[in-house]
Amino acid sequence: MLLGFTGEISAQKQPVDFVNPYMGNISHLLVPTFPTIHLPNSLLRVYPERGDYTGDLLRGLPLVVTSHRGSSAFNLSPFQGDEKDLKPVVSYSYDQEKLSPYSYSVYLDEQLTDISFGLSHQSAMYEIEFSKDSPAYLILNSRNGALKWDGQAISGFQSIENNTRVYLYLKPEQSPETASVLKNSGLTGEKETSGKNACLVLKYRKGAKSLRLRYGISFIDETQARKNMERELGNTNLKTVQENGRKVWNEALGKITVSGNTENAKTIFYTSLYRTFRKMAATIVRSTEKYIPTMVLRFLPTTGFGIRTVPIILCAFCSIRKKKKIFCIRLSKCRPRWNTTGGQLFPKSRVIAAA
Repeated sequence: MLLGFTGEISAQKQPVDFVNPYMGNISHLLVPTFPTIHLPNSLLRVYPERGDYTGDLLRGLPLVVTSHRGSSAFNLSPFQGDEKDLKPVVSYSYDQEKLSPYSYSVYLDEQLTDISFGLSHQSAMYEIEFSKDSPAYLILNSRNGALKWDGQAISGFQSIENNTRVYLYLKPEQSPETASVLKNSGLTGEKETSGKNACLVLKYRKGAKSLRLRYGISFIDETQARKNMERELGNTNLKTVQENGRKVWNEALGKITVSGNTENAKTIFYTSLYRTFRKMAATIVRSTEKYIPTMVLRFLPTTGFGIRTVPIILCAFCSIRKKKKIFCIRLSKCRPRWNTTGGQLFPKSRVIAAA
């Protein structure tokens, strides 16, 4: 395999087309890799809510991943059926799953529902197509936190490890008939809930077929989550979001071109390169309106690279601002370890996080 940092990729197949997120999704000993949908080094990451590639059920739809080892925050569950069957997280059998680094789609069998998803750096969009002629429900669950409906959107947080919170602002394009809290006794007239499995349900009229929603996340507060959503998504549609995501991935992966004898060699290389982009390094230098010291927030985005991989990544990113390169070098000196959003801080690191 011959590497170079200039040149053109085949017009028929671009770098992101060689990425196979399912590689490594079955493990006999260690935790498997997960088919992660995200933009390079960005804050928002998701993958299907199942144990591994062999899992035959999805536990709702994902909103944000908080760890590389299967931890996530919030669940979204579209549902059509008897109201008494509502639950905080609905399990689905599924088919026709299509997943790329920048998009996701799946068919929920029993629900007869098509799901499409696209994302940006700190925000994302879902399109949900129902088929049944019955009222539709959107169930949003925080496993340990709080949620509230203000008449236009759902906002709230979920607490994760080390006193860290991830905040959410989720706005449906179509207004629901009602918004209610789901408790053991069923739906109530309340608009705000907190605690374990805090759950809000948006009910839509009979015959509702297509629902679209967009959301933003933050590790600062709900207001920042809303600003992230509005800044990145605005009034764009899902197709545009996915096309932008594809463009970003091709720019990142295309900084290294590959020539070889087989398609498999390119698939292995570009999939491995895609994996190096899963940690949240870029949020350190991306401009947002508020900055929180890591010692207060206990949150440090990391590259996730081992020391030996840092130089090649720096070479590939010669066009990225100097701060990013300095950040990678600093991490290489303090020997980065696998990290989670609320996990251990790097020794002697004084970087501040913007989220």
